[in-house]
Amino acid sequence: MAYISPWEGFPKTRVALDANGKRSFIVRPRVLTPFRAKTAEFLATLLVLAFILIGFAYLASAMPDAELWVWLGAVLVPWIFRPVIHGITSGLLKRETKIVLTEDTFEVHGLLGRKVYDRKLDHSISIFRHDFAEPEARALDLRARRAARNGQIIKTNPYYGDSAVVSYDYLGQRNDVLTAHPKITAHLVLMRLQACDAALNSQIGRSDGFASGPADQWSSEPGDISDND
Repeated sequence: MAYISPWEGFPKTRVALDANGKRSFIVRPRVLTPFRAKTAEFLATLLVLAFILIGFAYLASAMPDAELWVWLGAVLVPWIFRPVIHGITSGLLKRETKIVLTEDTFEVHGLLGRKVYDRKLDHSISIFRHDFAEPEARALDLRARRAARNGQIIKTNPYYGDSAVVSYDYLGQRNDVLTAHPKITAHLVLMRLQACDAALNSQIGRSDGFASGPADQWSSEPGDISDND
């Protein structure tokens, strides 16, 4: 019976082995930020409207005497496929962050270089509410109240409120690793990084690790034979 690897699924994770059989982890989450999520929504709506206009232009030139249901179809079909269009725009706008965990370091690779933290120092990996979530909530509440006074009901979409920040807490200090929308995505990244961190702690014999395989259930001693031999 083959067991499911704890490193399968999202986020994409690769386990690397050095010459001594020591593991390191390369995690590559592709996520939407709140701004990119908002942009994906806007682009999806824009593309739907563009398809409707193209459909109308085609019918006006090629089928000016088309029945009403054909014209209605030109409007409804793009809206029906809007979730598919939104999925495409969201996928194109996702940003990948490369995170490397070794016995000694926690590295975050970005466009402007990389940040390297000493994993031997006291640390944890946690999640924070987005800094803009509170002001966004106040603004949306004010907007909803104004609409209610005019007898309107409006839909509010809290992009920052439904986002979270994954942080590498270095000696109790917050260091942002990535921001993800929606929150569930940030939680998935958090749990994977915590699992990798715990596996490395187990590998070096720290008490806060866990055994992810038979080789992790005992510490290396002088004279041990490598699994690769």
